[in-house]
Amino acid sequence: MATEKVRRGLTQLIDKQRTVMIKQLNSIKTEIDSHQKDQNFNEIDIDQLNQKINEIQETLRQFIEKGVNKAIIVDHDKIDWDRPWQFDENRPDIKPIPIKDSSTYYDCWDEEHVRMPCSKHYAYVYSNDNRARFMYDTLPKICNLALNLKLVCTQSPPLLKIGTNRSVTMSQEQAAALLACAFFCLFPYRTYPSAKKEYEHFQDPNFETLYRDVRQNKLEKLKCILHYFNRVTEHMPNGVITFQRVSLPKHRFPSWHELNTGLCDLNMTTGKKIEDIKNVLQVDFANKYIGGGVLGGGCVQEEIRFTICPEMLVSLLVCEVMDNNECIFLIGCERYSSYKGYADSFEYAGDYQDNTPRDGWDRKWCHVIAMDAVYFRNPSDQYNMKVVERELLKAYTGFRPIGDGADYKFGIATGNWGCGAFNSDKQLKAIIQLMAASVARRPLIYAAYGDKNLIISLSAVYEYLMPKNTTVSDLYFYLYRYCRLQTRPPLFDYIQNIVELLDLPDEMILSIMNKIKPRPILLYSMIGIKNIRLEQLALGQCHSIDLTSDYFESPNEMLIQKFISFTLPCIFNYIESLTINILHIRNFDRIAKTIHDKNCLNNLKHLKIMAGRFHCDTQVPFRTNYYDVIEVRRYPLFSDIPQVFDICGELIDLLVSFYHHSPIMSSIISFEFGPNCVASIPPSDELLSFPQSHNLTHICITFRQFDDCVRLLNQIGAQLHSFDVSIMRVRLSRGFDLSEISLICCPNLKELKMRIYRNIFEYEQCIIPLLQRLSNVEHLTLLLAIDVNEDGPNHFIDGFDLQRDIVSYMPKLFQFDFHIRSILKNANHIELDKIRQSFIQYKQSIDCTIDYFNNQYSQCQIYSLPYIGTRLDFISNRFPLFNVEKRFSNVTMLILFDDIKPFEHVFFQRVARVLPRLKLLEVFNLLEQEEKNQATNNSIEFRHLSTLILHDIHADYVQQLLYRTYLPCLIELVIRNDFALTIINQNQQQVKNNCSKVQTLITVEPWTYPNDTYQKFFPNLVVFHKRMLNNKLFVK
Repeated sequence: MATEKVRRGLTQLIDKQRTVMIKQLNSIKTEIDSHQKDQNFNEIDIDQLNQKINEIQETLRQFIEKGVNKAIIVDHDKIDWDRPWQFDENRPDIKPIPIKDSSTYYDCWDEEHVRMPCSKHYAYVYSNDNRARFMYDTLPKICNLALNLKLVCTQSPPLLKIGTNRSVTMSQEQAAALLACAFFCLFPYRTYPSAKKEYEHFQDPNFETLYRDVRQNKLEKLKCILHYFNRVTEHMPNGVITFQRVSLPKHRFPSWHELNTGLCDLNMTTGKKIEDIKNVLQVDFANKYIGGGVLGGGCVQEEIRFTICPEMLVSLLVCEVMDNNECIFLIGCERYSSYKGYADSFEYAGDYQDNTPRDGWDRKWCHVIAMDAVYFRNPSDQYNMKVVERELLKAYTGFRPIGDGADYKFGIATGNWGCGAFNSDKQLKAIIQLMAASVARRPLIYAAYGDKNLIISLSAVYEYLMPKNTTVSDLYFYLYRYCRLQTRPPLFDYIQNIVELLDLPDEMILSIMNKIKPRPILLYSMIGIKNIRLEQLALGQCHSIDLTSDYFESPNEMLIQKFISFTLPCIFNYIESLTINILHIRNFDRIAKTIHDKNCLNNLKHLKIMAGRFHCDTQVPFRTNYYDVIEVRRYPLFSDIPQVFDICGELIDLLVSFYHHSPIMSSIISFEFGPNCVASIPPSDELLSFPQSHNLTHICITFRQFDDCVRLLNQIGAQLHSFDVSIMRVRLSRGFDLSEISLICCPNLKELKMRIYRNIFEYEQCIIPLLQRLSNVEHLTLLLAIDVNEDGPNHFIDGFDLQRDIVSYMPKLFQFDFHIRSILKNANHIELDKIRQSFIQYKQSIDCTIDYFNNQYSQCQIYSLPYIGTRLDFISNRFPLFNVEKRFSNVTMLILFDDIKPFEHVFFQRVARVLPRLKLLEVFNLLEQEEKNQATNNSIEFRHLSTLILHDIHADYVQQLLYRTYLPCLIELVIRNDFALTIINQNQQQVKNNCSKVQTLITVEPWTYPNDTYQKFFPNLVVFHKRMLNNKLFVK
């Protein structure tokens, strides 16, 4: 080490002091090592460093008192340092005497000999002329910098850790003091990565590795650093520098395939280096451990930049390794050295005067962004879209302006990022950086380090793309298709060729492709026809496949079957997300078992199984297949689920076999069982498990019974991270033991969503104990309807109940979204403010409403804001639906109920305005409208309403919703039989228009099978009821 070289030079002048100094320094080293073992390195311990420095100072002072420095000045130039010498310990000022030894002198390490410091092969930074100046002048000043550390740095610099957006600003003097400590290797050692300790992901800031195994480029780097110390010890700069870590949150990740952003301005140069381009953001081609090998043997772009701007080395001290969505800004670091050459030819070329102006913080206007590229041991690994997206994310994170709007004015100086030792494709990296700069809306200056061919080809492809208004999403899809190729031409050539092929005719094809539904029809028509152009376009659409349009009597049924049989085996390895009908399971399992390369199934991560019907034109799902009048009559304010398909018999056996044996299940991490697809499974420990799905961490499923949910959690709860469950009924069933709840263990479960829309009768016995077992949940969503009976609470659920029964059992909970509707019979009147007061300690917006109906029932609805549900049940005129615009804009299902006041025309006007996505509307109100004379025809439109349920109503609401409302997407209608006959007999045109697309008609009280009269008024009518639909599921 350099400190050891200095010490050897001094000790060769006086042997007695040599012994003393070695003994003292060894003692200090032993204490440091001991301290390191006993105490983790957290932040820089100024007091500890100062103590060690004082001990070194005392040793140096003893040398100075004995005339060591004088001896250096007098004798330095007269000594041949390449020969061994003997010194007189009593006369340190006398010239040493050469050792005369007839034996061969070894100057290299071997198995028997020590390589001596006086070897002629030993490397020295300075010539004899400059060595004395360094010993006498610079070295003591570096010592003084370290000695004054506590005075200069009054507090320990904070660490910039992974996942934080944080900065450290310090004076250049403080940076110099910290670097002086690093020069003497005084910082406690951090744990090596192999030890897997807390600080494994930090660089070692000490210069020790720079002094070891000295090669020429190390010496040249050391010259630059020592020149920095010469400069700052002669005249300390008084500016400021900043290190800022930027971590891009996930919700800000660009969706590259959707970005229609045009390309940014592009300027190119082969003559200038990045550091010579002023007034721009300069890119540091960084290692993920910032600085890379700057203190080792590395000597490429990042290492050179840190060497000529040594203040950047402070970042090694404070910056943890960079994650994929992180970069590090180095702002204001001054340049001190000139250089020439690169890598092994790098040389220090003298002083550099940095005349860059300073900003308002007194920082040099030099902004450098450190961003690391992926290292490719095998260069072909970079042609993977996950890797490309990682590089896009990294570049965008660095290029994205983080300050005020003025940052957009400054360009980005970059070049062949990661294209040296990291083996990246220059053309690929150029396109990636062009895309990232375009999304960041900043011009790009591309410095190609003398590669004129790259500049010519990049200029050509850029000039070709610009007149065609090429967007970032276009480039993304070109890269997507390029990465799928088995053999790849140069990327620039491929882009120009594909654009020529995909000019006007093919752009029209792409536009048509995006409009074709269902997508499998498109893929079946294009894949396998031996047209490379169309196949490449089609393969880009294969990452997500939805086959749920293959329902009974679907017009696409035969084509979907052909797609499954012929096209699907060709594209299985491209599919990441798959949505299928439950009836496809047998076919999929058969195809998967015939695939020889089982690895091609590993890309499938998301599987969704559905059962249901969709409108053949609009693809809107049908929501009703029965209507339970008995339930509605028996339980006032009782919520139901209009569409439920029971999976049982042969289908349930098929489903269980699929879970247990299909190779498709082995790779999935996310599984969703359609929200309207409910399985009634016998209480067996094996039937609900997923024995092959060891990576399964996310489940979305609907259960008929509460005990099904408990059994699932007992079987695979330990591996779940996210659980989204809907439960049809919460009632204690025969054979279910409540003690099973106490066996639930879900240590990894972070997110829970629970929906129970049907009124819960055993809330305290079932739901509360279950939630109390899930103590690690961080994000909780509860959408519940609680029907209070003799076994339940005798009051409305409020904030105190939630805190006592749920929140207090989840210490890690940081987000709690809910909508809880509690129902009481003959309830005592309670003020709304009392309910609101129970939430006063909650750190979120919460609202509530109470209804006291004439039917002796009351309900209280409490909900967090913004409202996260898609359903509102039993909403009255008093519900604050219209108080805040867009508060409930995501609601798609609405049940209206009021027996105190009618719903007037203006009420429905407001509903249409505040619930623009409404798809299902059910009305309960027997009161005649009082303001119907004020209504005008066709003044209301529910643009997306597909299901309308009119049962317990006054005839005015038929007039309101079928005569005076525009319903262009209505495909399902539940209505009383007498009202249906009335509208048919009146034959009003607006009603006929609204009913022209209806395919499902359910008439109640009494139910009748439609005759010819119904068929004429509802020309597209196809009637399904519960028994008929299930039979057809079985037949297929």
